[in-house]
Amino acid sequence: RLLLRRGATGDQIAQRRSARELAAALRHLPRDTDPAERATLLTDLGLAMLLVGKNNGAAQLHGAVDVLRLALVDLTPDRHSDMRVTVLNALADAYSSLALRGADGMLERAFAACEAAMALCSAERTPLLWAEVRNSQGVLYLMRAQRGDRDALALAIRALEEAVWKRPPDVVLLKRGESLHNLGDAWTLSALNGGLGAAEAAIAAYEEALTCRSLDVMPMQHATTQNSLGVILLHQGRRTGEAALRAAAAAFRASLAALGPHGGWMLRGMALGNLGKTELELHRHGVAGSLDRCIAALEGALAVFRGIDAGPHAQEAERILTLARNAASR
Repeated sequence: RLLLRRGATGDQIAQRRSARELAAALRHLPRDTDPAERATLLTDLGLAMLLVGKNNGAAQLHGAVDVLRLALVDLTPDRHSDMRVTVLNALADAYSSLALRGADGMLERAFAACEAAMALCSAERTPLLWAEVRNSQGVLYLMRAQRGDRDALALAIRALEEAVWKRPPDVVLLKRGESLHNLGDAWTLSALNGGLGAAEAAIAAYEEALTCRSLDVMPMQHATTQNSLGVILLHQGRRTGEAALRAAAAAFRASLAALGPHGGWMLRGMALGNLGKTELELHRHGVAGSLDRCIAALEGALAVFRGIDAGPHAQEAERILTLARNAASR
């Protein structure tokens, strides 16, 4: 469980080790083990598998779902309500991660898990648990908004602002950083849709999130926020010019540097793809060497996405790579 806590900060070696050791502990549990103790061990294993799955492929995510559902069997709403909230919220996270990889029906399952969790907690009695679930709801509404639901974006921003409010920096700094990052994502989508002042709100949220997600303590989360900050700067650069584009490229490179040479494959592919898009824009502004850097980044992104079976992302990287190669051949 110490390894699991380290894994939650982005240490991928700790994530894999915790999953292996928790699975071994589960296999050696005596048959007469208290059901709640067994459920706790299953929950920890499910959380470890979820962390591994987010950085790798869908198989581990499906495994996390199976383990977390087993944990629910031994957790009754009347005796283990808080633990049940934790498991349901983790299930929502696993389902939403599968939805991001294109799995059918998973977003609806994630919403159902969140609703079941919210029925068991309250902002007054269990404010930190409530904030956990509210944060998850905000992420799910954001996913709906990204799929074209016009009403969902306002719901996402409201849920995430409430989660930030219930996660004070002197109590849960890392969790506050998570909600601030997600709020930045929501404001970014608003900016992409033309929302007045949304880009500035997104940048402010990401910059505050980075103060909570330091490179030395949470390298994976730091990398995630740097990538998202780059996205909104890329959007600004397309309107305002080279300075913002250079800032975007710097953010994407900071994201890749925080990841290091191993792991974080989904995020690595996204950062490489975004860097490729940015370099293509810089090429259009006449920046020397940017087209070569664009092609190299997109080739790297394509290799990563194919390696983790992220089909839609691979198709998008291949589309932009074709544009870049066509530009290079002129």
